[in-house]
Amino acid sequence: MAGEIQGFAADRAPLPDARYRGFYMRTGYAFGGRAPARTVLGRGFDAPRLALVAEVDQVTIDGPGAQGLEHTRERRATAGLNYRPASHWVLKLGYEWNDTTNLTLVKGDRDGIVGSVAFVF
Repeated sequence: MAGEIQGFAADRAPLPDARYRGFYMRTGYAFGGRAPARTVLGRGFDAPRLALVAEVDQVTIDGPGAQGLEHTRERRATAGLNYRPASHWVLKLGYEWNDTTNLTLVKGDRDGIVGSVAFVF
């Protein structure tokens, strides 16, 4: 499990101070043991692994806007599956739920399938 909490305030005279806060939490559960090595997923690889992953994050901004101090928040929850055919590669596939209050910061209220490939060198 991993996580982080951040927060800071920014002075913007003569406007009100802006406050920025956020957090994320991530967890994963490896499963399958040696079974993936005996399937088509593991053919040709030394130690393929599968893991279920979940992540939750939120960013909150209280800052100056058109009507004074505005409150904006964006939340995201992701659930997915990671496949590591080798220790330095990971293929990720998941679904992401997003929710926004006031202004869109990154993705707004758009939900959808997400995928990525990562390589550690």
